[in-house]
Order: sequence, then structure tokens, then C-alpha cells
Amino acid sequence: MVRTRAPELSQTAPWLNCDGSLSLRALRGKVVLLDFWTYGCINCLHTLPDLHYLEAKYRDRVIVIGVHTAKFEQEQNPEAVQQAIWRYGITHPVVVDCDRTVWDQYAIRAWPTFVVINPQGYVVATVAGEGQRERLEQTIEKILGGEREAETEQAAFADGSLPRSSSPLAFPGKVVVDGPGNRLLIADTGHHRIVMTTLAGEFRA
Repeated sequence: MVRTRAPELSQTAPWLNCDGSLSLRALRGKVVLLDFWTYGCINCLHTLPDLHYLEAKYRDRVIVIGVHTAKFEQEQNPEAVQQAIWRYGITHPVVVDCDRTVWDQYAIRAWPTFVVINPQGYVVATVAGEGQRERLEQTIEKILGGEREAETEQAAFADGSLPRSSSPLAFPGKVVVDGPGNRLLIADTGHHRIVMTTLAGEFRA
């Protein structure tokens, strides 16, 4: 599957709820969840409890960033957006997408829309509408599960051991067939041994 590199977030638009602009490059190594919303959209407000839940559950691994893209002109004022942030108890960073630059870069068509970006900076899911907590959670779990498997494998190689495998053989090499003796002799290279089985593949002592 071809994945799209996530477009960088605006560094010149107003940023609220944080000390300055955030970049996806600086957030590599974490899952980023973009929430395209506007404070005049009741469906967007309905999703806030879901975002609070995901922020709390994945506090150290997932960063939620609100992208406030106004539906109406009066919603573009950063001060009005800041008032809405305080009113609704939003704690994550919010970029005010006044000219719809981020909206257009991500080809968003509806409020609310969520974009999940993996730790390598690629878009892995775009989900529109409210009531998407379970789907977002499953997507995040899949990403984090893959990261944990990679970390475990890397640690195994770092200490000189091999990752565990469900197979009793590791890098099997040559095979010698002994028809009359009903035997297979297999060079089990990874374990530095010769394995003997029947022609049907049953292990023999």
C-alpha cells in the first residue's frame, strides 16, 4: 500500500494552547492525531470527549493537534477560537487554519475529520464524522503494536540473540534424503546442529 507523507503544518498561522508552532518533523517517533474542527460545528464538539479519552490513554505516545478551520468568516478570529478552547476545556494544541491551507493540503471535505499520522510521518488513516473513537483507537493500537514488535526485535539483535520463532528450525540449509532409512537429515544452521526427521517430517531422536 502506497502511503502519503503528511504535509507539514503551518508555521505562520496562529497557534493556541502551546508555546509556539509545532512541526511534524519535530514530532517524529510519536503518533499524531489531527482533528479538523470548527467551534460552530456541534458534531465537532461532540467528539471532544473521545479526544480527551485518547489523550489520557496514550499520553506518552500520541499527540493530538486541533486544526481549527472556520466554516463561517466570524469563526476565523483567533481570539474567538481561544475563547472556545477555554469554554470547552480543550487542552491540546490548536492551529488556527485561517486561510484553509492545512485543510486543502490534507484534502479535507467535512467537519469533523481526523487524520492519523504514524511515527514515520505518513498518513495512515483519514476518518470523517463523529462517533469514531473505536476506529481511531484500533488504528492507534495497530501502529503502536507494530512499533513495540520492532523495538522487541531490535533489542533481541542488540543483545546478540535471535528473535523467537514458532519454527523449530532457524535458517535450515542442506537436506540429505535417506529413502531406505526413512530419514531426512537437515542442517539447522541457526542452531548449529543437524536435525533428523522421518520422510514425513516427524522428529527422531
